[in-house]
Amino acid sequence: MNETARNTDELIEDVLTCAPSMWRMKVEQLSMEEARALDAALADQVERMTFLRSYISDRAGLAGCGDQGHESANSNAKRAVAGARKAMGFSYPKRGPLAERGIS
Repeated sequence: MNETARNTDELIEDVLTCAPSMWRMKVEQLSMEEARALDAALADQVERMTFLRSYISDRAGLAGCGDQGHESANSNAKRAVAGARKAMGFSYPKRGPLAERGIS
């Protein structure tokens, strides 16, 4: 793990392990470089978690409909990620790190 990744991981842990009422103070203490790195890392994690949560839910049949199979689960997970990216304000919500990696 390189120095930037380690520092970003430490920033994420530092912010997420404190009470939400402390987030304002934590964010105000960040340098512009740290804020950019934290923003990008959190957006990436949101996308990954959204995809995985949707995919697992469909494959495990957690909605009560049984295993939906890979194709359906993958399609639904991509749709969920696009929704999360739209909610985060991305101009092109269907694009992003997971799409660029060819997740299928």
